[in-house]
Amino acid sequence: MDVTVFGTGTSGHQYVSSTIRKYVEKAGLDIHVVESTKVSDFLENKISSVPAIKYKDEVITLKSNGSFNKSLRDAVKSILKKSNYGAMTQILIPIDFSETSANAFFFGHRLASDLGLMVKLVHVFTPVVSDITGQVYYDPGQSDVAREQLNQFIEKYDKDWGSDLMGGALVDGEVLLGYPADQITRTTEDPHTELVVVGTTGQSKIKDFLGSVSRSVIENAKCPVLVIPRDSGYKQTKTIIAAAQSVDDIPYIREGIQKLFGSEGLQIEFISVKNDVDPGKDKDLTILNGEDAEHTLSTYIDDHQPDLVVVWKKKHSFWESLFHSSFSKNLAMLSHIPVLVLH
Repeated sequence: MDVTVFGTGTSGHQYVSSTIRKYVEKAGLDIHVVESTKVSDFLENKISSVPAIKYKDEVITLKSNGSFNKSLRDAVKSILKKSNYGAMTQILIPIDFSETSANAFFFGHRLASDLGLMVKLVHVFTPVVSDITGQVYYDPGQSDVAREQLNQFIEKYDKDWGSDLMGGALVDGEVLLGYPADQITRTTEDPHTELVVVGTTGQSKIKDFLGSVSRSVIENAKCPVLVIPRDSGYKQTKTIIAAAQSVDDIPYIREGIQKLFGSEGLQIEFISVKNDVDPGKDKDLTILNGEDAEHTLSTYIDDHQPDLVVVWKKKHSFWESLFHSSFSKNLAMLSHIPVLVLH
């Protein structure tokens, strides 16, 4: 299957061709990009202005009145979406249009742009249970409203940052019917999903701090989950504190971090909290002495202010004990620091 890019051989014409070629290659699609500069081809395909694109009998004219960036972005998405974006890896971001989830989107979109990934937004609306009969039903109109709301959100924010043409991650969206925690967790099973980004409410109680949906996603997701505090602004990750039980955990945690962020320029400190030991180093592991592991860890992180905190969620792990214990009040101390949960 070919994508034909019509133009006059200018740098703009060539840029459109190279951009489409880059994205179809990234998606692993068997699509060939060809260029046409023949007037006869313009007439045959009813091309009114150039540059223009034709794919599967659809002709897309790129606007030159200040909307070129957006029209090129929309054209690339139109081509990729016909193949469900192929093998493009994505960051999944649940959205309920609250301030918390919107902030998670802004953070996740900037991160996806830096990592060369796309963003998939998922909005889940829940069926209504009748107070009288207990029957579960849903209003089809509710789905239309949700889809329109999601489309408007994407239309508003799926764009380049500043003057960096096609520098911002592509954004797509899906509306699902069901219970949010279940549907979002199921979506993480997609092998192309590299990461889930969820927001927090910023409250002190862990149930409220994470929110019931975010909490369930952290517990059950099939991929890493990045938890973004409500007031956390995006910046590139340079310094990381990672909680580990022993030096044996370090290779697995490091691999999970580097899979997402690479290794260049990262400063990772692995720490563990133990009782009745002298603080110091055990190979690559910093040992902290403290009877209250949760408080000791929180205080250390608060003092050092890393860009990211990483925990490895495995059964009977340090993180599991933190998640289900009185760590709730101490976790509030991290309310301005993103937390990456590896599975």
